[in-house]
Amino acid sequence: MKNSRGFTLVELIIALLLLVGGIASSTFIFNRGLFATNDMEMVEQGVALAQEKMESLRGTAFASVASESKAAVSGWSDFSREVAVTEPAGTNSDFKQVVVTVTWNTTGGELSTSLTSHVANVVNQ
Repeated sequence: MKNSRGFTLVELIIALLLLVGGIASSTFIFNRGLFATNDMEMVEQGVALAQEKMESLRGTAFASVASESKAAVSGWSDFSREVAVTEPAGTNSDFKQVVVTVTWNTTGGELSTSLTSHVANVVNQ
């Protein structure tokens, strides 16, 4: 076969396998990117809901700052929120530690984020 032009069947099959492998890899990477983006949006929303609760506690009288059990967040059915208020050891009763924890479910299980702050009972003299 002198001066034959074109591709052999083996070359064509190898080229198709490489093309299919590249498309499959690209699809997998794109899919993982979408899941990562969704996870980050959930984390951002969880932090925003925790911060919202912290801000609402900021305007609350010191005596009214109290723990709240885990409950669904109004308007956000995928999220639940819990508030834990403690008096750290070695402090007086005019100081509280507040931890707001927001949890949500993902395909990999339950995730959460927490914000911690301190509240002091300041008495003007």
